[in-house]
Amino acid sequence: MKDCCVATDQHFDEKRAENDLKRYKTNGPIHTTKELLTLIRNSNFNIESHLDIGSGIGVLSLELLKEGMKSATLIDASSSYLNIARKEFQSRGQINRITIIHGDAVDVAEKLPRVDLVSLDRVICCYPFAEQLLSVSLSKSVRLIVLSYPRNRWPARVGVGFENFLRKLKGNPFRTYVHDPEWMKMLINQSGFTYHSHSRTFLWEMALFQRNT
Repeated sequence: MKDCCVATDQHFDEKRAENDLKRYKTNGPIHTTKELLTLIRNSNFNIESHLDIGSGIGVLSLELLKEGMKSATLIDASSSYLNIARKEFQSRGQINRITIIHGDAVDVAEKLPRVDLVSLDRVICCYPFAEQLLSVSLSKSVRLIVLSYPRNRWPARVGVGFENFLRKLKGNPFRTYVHDPEWMKMLINQSGFTYHSHSRTFLWEMALFQRNT
């Protein structure tokens, strides 16, 4: 997974991280994150711990900690995003409530805690080996997992293909993917989770699954 991690680290650089933080402070969470937060809130589960895989600057954890969650673990392949996240949590007096891990979740799976909630917000689409990433993510969830991913529709496939073509022309090795949502849902169900709720936009789907008891 090393090449994938390196490409992600290079693509999600300091400038992009700073822009994301500025956008968050001005406009709040982006729409997929807002939808995931709504699904989590409406589930009425008491969430005390959170593993945010592909956390970026940690917006989901920032929002959930404000609402009373006790702790969060952020893991991301981008060192720049994690540096910005660390500074932001520090400035809010929440640094003692989080753990930050740099790397590929599949490669460092043994370092990741089991938690109430696992999230992958716009992460599956950045990873070529969806089955391996899902397997690790599901193994770390005690209660819930939430995901956002592109819908398997031609506008999303064309858009992803065009963006990848432009990156190739520029020598950027980072790629995005449209994995089959039905296939992912099948894997999630086979791992002992049941569909709970979802929401959709024109290009994105957000879903919450609950571990069977």
